[in-house]
Amino acid sequence: MALIAGASGGIGRALADRYSKAGYAVIAHYFRHRDRATSLCREIGRAGRSAFALAADLRRAEQVARLVELAIERFGRIDLLVNAAGTTRDRPLLRMPEPDWDEVIAAHLTGAFYLIRSVARSMRKSGGGQIINIGSLAAKRGRIGQANYTAAKAGLIALTQSAARELAPFNIRVNVVLPGIQPTGAFLSLSPSRRKELLEENLLGRSTSLEELCAFVVHLSSMSSISGQVFNLDSRVA
Repeated sequence: MALIAGASGGIGRALADRYSKAGYAVIAHYFRHRDRATSLCREIGRAGRSAFALAADLRRAEQVARLVELAIERFGRIDLLVNAAGTTRDRPLLRMPEPDWDEVIAAHLTGAFYLIRSVARSMRKSGGGQIINIGSLAAKRGRIGQANYTAAKAGLIALTQSAARELAPFNIRVNVVLPGIQPTGAFLSLSPSRRKELLEENLLGRSTSLEELCAFVVHLSSMSSISGQVFNLDSRVA
């Protein structure tokens, strides 16, 4: 079974659908957007595949523990965790209020820690598993107006590499994928000029598609000898 955190968002939704097509039963996690997660599960169900939506505030350790418990009750075990949940609260550093900092760090980093810890306890008992975190190249480059987001994503890379070392004895692989600029809500909300500017940062003048991202992540999860790695999926240079 695959637990997709943030399955109501653009990247999470695409990954949940792709994993279901690859033969996984899917838990589609959501926080606020129940309608998006449940419609995804209905679509997967109509295709004869298995998916179930579960809610949790990933900033709350007890809710994460309950999410994992319910997922295991539903499908027996967790073979794969994909951390695709997150949010943005962009503001220049000098004008960034503490709640905006706390919210983004909690969504991208603290929530990932809670999930990894809870899921790894289950995977250790069942003989292993795979954890894939969705990061951002912003972690390596910094980005004006996103001190909170870039710090959280940099922390996610460090968390990935530490977790990979600690969990390797239990046959749990942990990697992070930097997906490139995807045509999802955060990118589409930018002005046309800013979108053009970001795409032009790519040496090839284009970014990775959702289809390419999903194909890579699903393939990575099938590989048994890779852990602790950071994969950048577009042609921007860090």
